Formats: sequence, C-alpha cells, structure tokens
Amino acid sequence: AQRAYYRPHSGFPDWQPSDDPGEIRDEALAWAARNDRVAALELLAGRGAVIDADVYRGTALGWAAACNRLDAITCLLRLGADPDRRASFGGPDHGRAATALHLAAGAGQLEAVKLLLAAGADPTIVDARHEHTPHGWAVHGGHDAVAELLRERGGLNAPP
Repeated sequence: AQRAYYRPHSGFPDWQPSDDPGEIRDEALAWAARNDRVAALELLAGRGAVIDADVYRGTALGWAAACNRLDAITCLLRLGADPDRRASFGGPDHGRAATALHLAAGAGQLEAVKLLLAAGADPTIVDARHEHTPHGWAVHGGHDAVAELLRERGGLNAPP
C-alpha cells in the first residue's frame, strides 16, 4: 500500500519494489515536488528524505523546475537543494547530467529559470547527453525569452 501511491505504473521507469523507508521517502519527495506539495516536502525532509536524491529519473528540484512548481522550487532551495546537482531525467535518451536549470529552460519555464538563477544556478554547465548548456535546451525548445535571459547571463555554449 505504501508503494502504490507514487508509482503510477510499472513502465515508467522500470523499478524493483522496495519497502526501504529511505527509498519510499525520497521518491515521495520527488512526487511532492512535481505536484507543488510544499507541506509534504517539508514533512518528508524532516523525516529524513534526501533532498538531492536522484530517484524516479530526476531530483525533486529537477522535477519541480520542469513542471514550473515555483513554491516547491523555493522550498527545496530553502531546504538545501543544490541548484547545480547533475542528475538523470526522463531516461537515457532524454537527459544525463542535466541540472534543474536545463530542465526548466528546456520546458520554457521562465519563472523557474529566474528562481534558479537567483539561487546561484550556473548557466554554463553542459549536460552529458546533448552537450549543451541550459541556453541550448531553451533554443532547441523554441523558448526565446528563456534563451535570451540565459544568453544575458553568459550561458551560451562554447564553440566546439
């Protein structure tokens, strides 16, 4: 019963059932972040959830950034989330060593990008899958306002 509420189906991602309380807390934290459940984030952090855990194909901050969950982003940063934490996201063909800023930029989440930059997120980090900065992700997604902001902050890809 504990596992069923945060794992919607067996195909995303492949997983092994676990009754480990730490894994359950960490995955619940990612679920709470995706759904902007700030009270749940605070409760789970207080009970030992690892803020920067890379579970369910992404960190809690990465999921909050991709989903533009501004309250969750603010809460996670306050709880000590690393804005430059590199993590997986969405599987091997989507993102490897991507930061929350990559994910927000790729999804066109301007307000999330602003929050992350204000928290000190580094716009020059290059992901391992596409070898782009968050600016490159914004350009690829056609998110001109996000791309312009990141360009202004020095986040352009270096020439090969």
